[in-house]
Amino acid sequence: MPPRLNANIRFSIACLGTHYTHLNSNNEALDLIIFILRNSGRESSPVLSVELSRAKDHLRAIFVRLPVDTRRSVYHAASIVSIARECTIFTPCETMRVFNGCAFLLAFAKFSSPEPWREQSIVHQSSPVRLDELPWQRSEEANIKLQRWIEQGGVASLDPVDDISAPRNFESLKQMTLKAMQDLRVWGLARKFQRILQNFD
Repeated sequence: MPPRLNANIRFSIACLGTHYTHLNSNNEALDLIIFILRNSGRESSPVLSVELSRAKDHLRAIFVRLPVDTRRSVYHAASIVSIARECTIFTPCETMRVFNGCAFLLAFAKFSSPEPWREQSIVHQSSPVRLDELPWQRSEEANIKLQRWIEQGGVASLDPVDDISAPRNFESLKQMTLKAMQDLRVWGLARKFQRILQNFD
């Protein structure tokens, strides 16, 4: 392997690990998301149905109570997906990180409530914040715009979705996550994760 390519892979792995650490620090929300996804699209007992309903309500409450932390986690999740697109790394560990990033993005799109000041934020926002721009390629202006979105909300995009919070875009976002997992086929692990995402609706 050429030294430059090897260095790029090591750098990408380090970035993935950093973003995943930040994403995983929001572990209560992530634990709820994984529980919800693992049990979606399956026949469930009355007890499990109640647990799922409670988990969804709890997740919605976290998103409402901690909007800035939630949007920061969305940024880290989107960065994981964008880095994996740029440099696909076929290891089980990286596959799990990408799955968790995809899961958080889908859960945010599905369970986050409309922001009270969303319309006002949109008026003052010239264009959506790009969440999938590679962190090391983002300009200072883009970083300022991203930080403003994390702190104040507004519209954020993730190719091919122009607004990740719009209900009309949920299916497109879901297909994007399925494609991300399809590109990471490792020992059948990515296929299992892909089925979990497929059943989420």
